[in-house]
Amino acid sequence: MKTLIRKSYVFFLSLILVLFLTTFEINAQVPQGFNYQAVIKDVSGNPVVSSTLQVKLGILADTSASPMVLWEELHNPVKSNSYGMINLVLGTGTKQQGSASTFSNIDWGSDQRFLHVQVYYQSQWKHMGYSRIWTVPYSMSSGNVNNLDQLSIKGTTSDMSKALFAVRNQIGDTVFAVYNEGIRAWVDDGSKSLKGGFAIGGLGTSKAPRQEFLIISPDSARIYVDETAAKGSKGGFAIGGFNNAKGTVNEFMFFTPENYFCGHSSGQLITTGKWNSTLGYQSGLSLTSGSNNVLLGYKSGYSTNTGSSNIFVGTSTGYMNTSGYWNIMLGRQAGYNNTTGYANIVIGDFAGHANETGYDNVMIGDYAGGFNTTGSHNVFMGASAGNKNDDGDYNIFIGAQAGEMNTTGSWNTMIGYLAGNQSATVGSQAILGYKAGEENTGGWNTMVGSLAGAQSGTGWFNTYLGLAAGEQATGDNNVFIGRWAGRFESTNDNKFIVETLYEGTDNYNNALLYGDFSEKYLRLNGQLNATVNRLSGWAATFKNDYGYGGWGIRVQTGDNVNNGNGDFVDFYNAGGAYRGSLTMANGIISIYNVSDKRLKENIRESEINGLQKLRDLKIKDYNYTKSSNIHTGYIAQEAMEVLPEMVAYKESEDVYTVSYSALIPVLHKAILEQQETIDAQSKKIEELESLVNQLLNK
Repeated sequence: MKTLIRKSYVFFLSLILVLFLTTFEINAQVPQGFNYQAVIKDVSGNPVVSSTLQVKLGILADTSASPMVLWEELHNPVKSNSYGMINLVLGTGTKQQGSASTFSNIDWGSDQRFLHVQVYYQSQWKHMGYSRIWTVPYSMSSGNVNNLDQLSIKGTTSDMSKALFAVRNQIGDTVFAVYNEGIRAWVDDGSKSLKGGFAIGGLGTSKAPRQEFLIISPDSARIYVDETAAKGSKGGFAIGGFNNAKGTVNEFMFFTPENYFCGHSSGQLITTGKWNSTLGYQSGLSLTSGSNNVLLGYKSGYSTNTGSSNIFVGTSTGYMNTSGYWNIMLGRQAGYNNTTGYANIVIGDFAGHANETGYDNVMIGDYAGGFNTTGSHNVFMGASAGNKNDDGDYNIFIGAQAGEMNTTGSWNTMIGYLAGNQSATVGSQAILGYKAGEENTGGWNTMVGSLAGAQSGTGWFNTYLGLAAGEQATGDNNVFIGRWAGRFESTNDNKFIVETLYEGTDNYNNALLYGDFSEKYLRLNGQLNATVNRLSGWAATFKNDYGYGGWGIRVQTGDNVNNGNGDFVDFYNAGGAYRGSLTMANGIISIYNVSDKRLKENIRESEINGLQKLRDLKIKDYNYTKSSNIHTGYIAQEAMEVLPEMVAYKESEDVYTVSYSALIPVLHKAILEQQETIDAQSKKIEELESLVNQLLNK
């Protein structure tokens, strides 16, 4: 006998609706399912009682030959009662198929929905047809809730990833959802429109256009704050964090027309300060009345309260700053301990880390000026440049580790890698070049050139110019100029060396110039060519004013055979024409004047009366005013009247001089004249003798 199964459906949902005054409140989650009740009968109309069955319930989008299955679930086993009735909750069975991932994800709002029922009876599934699902009570109530003063939804789920409340679009994607820990909104990055994205706006009682406060779209996020409204504790825009404990809420982001704070507790103590911008965990945490600050990074400007016009960028940068102002500090813990220091520029990890009250400093490079506390007006540029400087002022250290160990020294200029690295407490040093003055601990030195004075120890008041000049010279008051000049001069003091090729220890005999400032001498190991273009005055002066017995100039030249030969001094006129020399020949020193016939014209016999000139020249005995020694010679003024070429007037000294060598031609002429007289007299005598002899012989 064929059995007929008849069906009936009963749908209902439990509804709890509490109405109190004007408040509508839903205190429980909407059930995810609804009851299904049916009586199973055979073809004769007899109930199928106390039987174990299997039932499939499905939610379909249509009833076509190949319907779209949104959800299908299996209930097994299902026990009919003594009346043949079964009771099921649609939504609690085991999913079999369907486009919805869970029963709660079924889209009930789009088009029609149909219930499909199948019963497994007598070893086969019986198709029971389709029934349209009409509006259920929960949906009906939700469509008629109006004019509420307050709506509250309380979630009970412990699954933090499950939404308490969700809004989905027409294809089932979540657009807006409320979770235990916050709210999330999703914006489609498709075509733009006036209603695209997410917006929060204000609504007034007037009919004026609504004011939007927050707009989030795929290409931007905008926040609008009323700048004309009175300021208050709820002004601007803020994002904060909360927990179950009662206490102060930590603000994560707080924007007003006057200040922009972004970061956990950032700027949360602000009172009257304006135009501050912070970004980072507890950045500007202590800000109260400080203004015009830009603080970026973890705890950057953490202690700044009244300080203004600072720029701190980096982790804990300017951390201890309280009232310091006009500072620019960039880098991890740069200017960390700065409290009241102002107008500093500090760039680099730990640069100016210990600075407290120092001001007007420029520190650029990792650890540059790292230990500076009160030093001011310094320029440190390079990794660890001026790193140990404590309270030294007006220093310029440029280069990695330049002036690194300086602590209290001031007015130093050190430029180059490791330049003046060990200089500590003495100031006024000028050191330029790779490792120049690296280990020098003295002071008041000038060292220019790679390795110049690099190992000069405690040397003071030295001037070293050139590659490795004075590199290992530890003395004081030295001047070394040139490559390798005085490189190994050791402990000698007061020396002057000019050289560029010799790097040994015997500078006395090998350096081009070697001198001693204390002994007042200068030695030239080479040829001297000097050209001076002066209207008046000496080209050179050599002086020894030691006193009686003092020596003048020593000239050493020629060979050392027999008595020696060679020129001591050659003389040239201003045009470079040779005019004579002071010469040694076979041990005899002579003065030679140019007398080449090729250089002369109008040559004739001299008409000078030599004997008369000699007669006119008066020979006198005299002594000089500062000496009692008797001399024999001429008086210049008298000689000038007789033989002017013999006398010269030295205008610069206002004194007349006599050239005794100028008498030689006159003496020679006088001798010739005297010889003529002698010859004439001799001839006369011979004639007289002849006449006498003739008379005697008669």
